[in-house]
Amino acid sequence: MKRLYIFLICMLLMVNLVACASSQEKQASEDLKKETVTFVDDANRKIEIPSKIEKVYCTSSLGAIFLYTLDVDKLAAWNSRLSIDDSEFVNEKLKKLPNEGSLQGKNSANIEEIMKLNPDLILSMGNINEQSISAVEKFQKQSGIPIVLIDGSLEKTAENYIKVGKLLGCEEQASKLSNYCEETIESAKKIADSIPEDEKVTVYYAQGEKGLQTDPVGSLHAQLIDLVGAKNVADFEIKDNHGKTGVSLEQVVKWNPQYILAESNSFDDPVWKQVDAVKNKNVFLIPQKPFNWIDRPSSVNRIIGIKWAQSVLYKEYSDVDLEEETIKFFDLFYHVKISKEQARELLSME
Repeated sequence: MKRLYIFLICMLLMVNLVACASSQEKQASEDLKKETVTFVDDANRKIEIPSKIEKVYCTSSLGAIFLYTLDVDKLAAWNSRLSIDDSEFVNEKLKKLPNEGSLQGKNSANIEEIMKLNPDLILSMGNINEQSISAVEKFQKQSGIPIVLIDGSLEKTAENYIKVGKLLGCEEQASKLSNYCEETIESAKKIADSIPEDEKVTVYYAQGEKGLQTDPVGSLHAQLIDLVGAKNVADFEIKDNHGKTGVSLEQVVKWNPQYILAESNSFDDPVWKQVDAVKNKNVFLIPQKPFNWIDRPSSVNRIIGIKWAQSVLYKEYSDVDLEEETIKFFDLFYHVKISKEQARELLSME
């Protein structure tokens, strides 16, 4: 009986010690959250943010996809619904997140619901201009949650991983992703620079149900076309960098692109046959899963899109094994392993 009593006392002491240690760890974590560091974002705003960040809300899918590739556990919510087909190619953790909409674009998000998520930080990634800065300042004042603005330009992707990775304490994964992005972009530039000017092809980016929406030169949504060494035929003033710009079929005929990169196969109108790209069967459907490889959203899904587009437009200059590269990219960025058959399925739209 005495031994049993001593044993019970020891067990009770151990439970108390574990509970105490757990309580101390929790308190230490809370103390870290109360501590702040100064971060200078890409709009040159000095923001006080918690030393320890565990949960982040992103104002659009652009930032959400970026954060998902970096650390899905820190992502507080998703910004749009994943289709059943798309969800096959993303990590299970992503599927379990609530969909809280976006604060950018159509502003479908409910501010009160976002505040209920209690994120330590809000990440706004995309174009940085007076409008975006004003919107961020307004919401930060309303919510009391620190918001950082990050330039979403394609060529800044590698740099952004290092910057945000350090901010969130994800340096190891950030370094891997940054290296891949840097190698991909530099390789694409090298190929583009090696192509004689008179051999650079003209491209029309066909969007929408009828293929009569596009994004012009200089748009965040069309940066990939320039990067791979092609010439975007849609050379007009940007009207709305958040949306697609409508054009007439007659205008596309006048542009007469050599290649068309399309969201869907929507070229039933016989007038399309006047376009060289259609005549020569140089219309390529863009891989869409789990996110469009060229754009929409303009996030890191564009990195694998660089390899795809250059292989389509400049086969003689590109020696990338797209199946193997797709498998590698999905594992590293989307945290999901896919088979060769699945990779072929993803690429079959070309």
